[in-house]
Amino acid sequence: MDMYVEPGEVVGLIGPSGSGKSTLLKCLGAVIEPTSWRMTIGEETIYDDGWKTADLPR
Repeated sequence: MDMYVEPGEVVGLIGPSGSGKSTLLKCLGAVIEPTSWRMTIGEETIYDDGWKTADLPR
């Protein structure tokens, strides 16, 4: 699944209990490490089988 969010765009996340909403937000916030996926910001890959950006949460 790909998800693209443009600068200034507002996105809502809905789904049933247990569907992974909180887990997705924690991964996007670099609070926890994803078990798979590749995450990019712009052209920079920030996660691909490990964090690629030093000290991302800060």
